[in-house]
Amino acid sequence: MTGEFQIVGAEPEAAGSMPRIQARAVRAMTEGVYGAAVLEEWASSLTGPHLVGLTERMRAGTEAALLAATKDEGIVGFGSLIPASSRLRTFYVDPAFSGRGAGSAILLALVEKARGLGLTHLSLGSSLNAVALYQRHGFAIDREGSYVLPSGASMRCVYMTKLIAGRN
Repeated sequence: MTGEFQIVGAEPEAAGSMPRIQARAVRAMTEGVYGAAVLEEWASSLTGPHLVGLTERMRAGTEAALLAATKDEGIVGFGSLIPASSRLRTFYVDPAFSGRGAGSAILLALVEKARGLGLTHLSLGSSLNAVALYQRHGFAIDREGSYVLPSGASMRCVYMTKLIAGRN
């Protein structure tokens, strides 16, 4: 238990709750940062084949996911990492829990999970609104860039890395 949140390993069956959290987070936390078309595509990107892919990667053990849950509200956030590429892949918190420590709890647990798997660093592509959170947790900016959505639209992002060989 981390504060009011329990951080647990996500079973593939839990992936079904992830699209709702992602959509709420994207729409609420990035409004005004990205255009409406980009937001809508991004908010609905963890559905269909993308959700099936995540579930399959979780079953195969090629993607490790963690959930933050509360006793009363259930799953309130999640994050995942791909050990083979030392990459933090997804990270979303329901906006109703923003600023209450769920994001930090998930992020710290993902770093510890990566360390436990023997990784020496974690890299990620951050949305513009999340850069400060990652910096507070020791991630450094490598470069600015863009992420291309399936439609071909692109959204600005910041690529970041954290060395994790030692302790936080």
